[in-house]
Amino acid sequence: MNLWVLLYTLATRKVGPYKDWLHWLNENAKTTQLCRLDANNKPYDCITAEWPRVCPVDMGYAPAKIKIDGRQGGVCSLRPQDAFDFGAVNDALGVSMPDAMNTFAVSSRVIVKAAMSAASYGFLSDVPPLLLMSLFESSNDPAFPMHLDEVRVLIRMMIRNPSMKLNNLPDLPAPDDFVNKVTQIGSPDGTDVATIALAAKAIAQRAPWNPFYRLLSEGPTDAVRSLIMEHCPAPAATSARDAWLWEVPPAEAIGSKSMGWDCVFVAQLYNKMRVKKDILDELMD
Repeated sequence: MNLWVLLYTLATRKVGPYKDWLHWLNENAKTTQLCRLDANNKPYDCITAEWPRVCPVDMGYAPAKIKIDGRQGGVCSLRPQDAFDFGAVNDALGVSMPDAMNTFAVSSRVIVKAAMSAASYGFLSDVPPLLLMSLFESSNDPAFPMHLDEVRVLIRMMIRNPSMKLNNLPDLPAPDDFVNKVTQIGSPDGTDVATIALAAKAIAQRAPWNPFYRLLSEGPTDAVRSLIMEHCPAPAATSARDAWLWEVPPAEAIGSKSMGWDCVFVAQLYNKMRVKKDILDELMD
């Protein structure tokens, strides 16, 4: 849910409601329970910790790849990688974190850094998490975490280019040209162009059937348009009420399981990205 709040804030530039959201998370953080999980994922040895969550009362526990000081937050608890998303959006909007949220942000960066170093990725431990959260999961894991990472890519694209219109100026070198220089990527929140491009390509390569992923990786190509038409239902078709095509495995990504808004979303983004930016505006960016 939090990622969609960030997307809405960037799209509307409504900073007031966003500050209210940060304040609510800040106050709600004071009663969070962090727990260890047994073999059946039942919580035990719980402690009260100042850690933000998106629900008034947490709704159960599930194991996460990155633990919080050796314990697990509930399904409503923010994950350490969320701190990088807040950092990127707050820098773009000139917003400061409240006290508990700031503590969460600082602690999360330490936790993520340690987790990546411990994962035996070697030099990749220095890469911003935007690129690695999907790669952290095995190819057999559900598609949902990968979809969340793609939303993180979109957030950073919107920060750098709020209109999402195509550039007229020459592109940067293709991602393949700087893959070997990945440790030189500079922004700690993954907002630099190189990190965004690498992350978009890495995700699209893992799910080449997905037009949302391909759109952010390749732009509004004919191939992406064909994928949208292939997976989205016909106008008169019956749609599911609670499905979102772009977060499911390929075998489930069929028109009868679309809620409709998933296709409206990607089609509108496709059309918006087909529009060229004014050259003068681009030069002044």
